[in-house]
Amino acid sequence: MATKDISRAAAALGRKGRQANTDAQAAASRANGAKGGRPRRIDRIERDIDGWWIYLKPGWVVCDERTHAIVEETKQAALRKMSLVEPCACDECRRLQGGAA
Repeated sequence: MATKDISRAAAALGRKGRQANTDAQAAASRANGAKGGRPRRIDRIERDIDGWWIYLKPGWVVCDERTHAIVEETKQAALRKMSLVEPCACDECRRLQGGAA
């Protein structure tokens, strides 16, 4: 198969993958977009002598450690750990988000 054919096939699959399968999925996607899209979880990323730090925005926590920051030796390892981030409702997060503690 020629390179152009592979590129065309990959482009077609990419377009298909972005499409909603049902009317409900399409409606949910539109509603999510109207709210500003996916929530942003990262406040900032820094590097120091300990490694790469990812500081999470208020309202997010690393589920296995119950911390609001990630530190790993490499940036890739720190970003992989983002899969463990979940919503947080601790007193500090509620206070920083303007809610009652």
